[in-house]
Amino acid sequence: MKRNMSGRAGIIWSRTRKATRCVSSRGDDIIVSAVAKRFGIPLAAVRDLVSLEIEQLRDRDREGDRIPPNQMVPAEFQRHELGAAKIASFNSEVEESYVSFLDEFDSALLVTAEHEAGIRRHPTFQKYVEMSRAGHEPPYIYVTSGDREGVYVSTNRRRTLTAQELGKRIRGWHSVINAETNLPLKYGDVIRAYQAEKTVRQTQSGH
Repeated sequence: MKRNMSGRAGIIWSRTRKATRCVSSRGDDIIVSAVAKRFGIPLAAVRDLVSLEIEQLRDRDREGDRIPPNQMVPAEFQRHELGAAKIASFNSEVEESYVSFLDEFDSALLVTAEHEAGIRRHPTFQKYVEMSRAGHEPPYIYVTSGDREGVYVSTNRRRTLTAQELGKRIRGWHSVINAETNLPLKYGDVIRAYQAEKTVRQTQSGH
C-alpha cells in the first residue's frame, strides 16, 4: 500500500517488510548529476539516497555506534566506497534525517570540535599514532563544514590529531549545509530535488 506519509505532495513512501523506503528508480545520469551539482555532493551519494532502502542508509549511521571509543587496539569496521551516503538513524521523520557522504580530507584542513587540551601527551594518543604508523586505518571520523571556506570541523579528536601528526589524509562522513535553507542537508531535500528534476525531464521529453 502506498501513501504519502510525510504529508507533503510529491514524495510517496512505501512500507515493506524490510524497511520504509522512497519509491524511485535509480534515475539517469542527467538527473542525478543535476541534483549532485545543486547540493555540492558526489554523484554516488545521490545515487545511494534515491535507490537504497532507508534502513540500509540508517545502518551505515549505526555502524559508528558499534565501535568502542578510544580503544587501544585496531578497530574492525565496515568499509565503504568514497561518495557512499548515509542518513542519521535517530530521526523519527525520515525526511528530516541529516545526510552525510564518505569523503577524504587533507588532515591539515581539519579543526577539532574539542580543544586539544594536552591530548597529544595522553597514552591513548600515542597508541593511535603507533597504530597509524603500522598501517591501520582508523574508523571514519565525522566532519562538518566550518565557518570559513575550505575549513572543516571534526568531532573525533584523537583520530584527527593523529592524522595531522603523521601528515596523512583521513576519511570521514561529511555533512554539508544546504545553501538554500542554511541548514544541514536533509534526506527530504535530496528526494524532493530528485523528483522535481525527474518531473521536469519527463515533461520536456513529453512522457
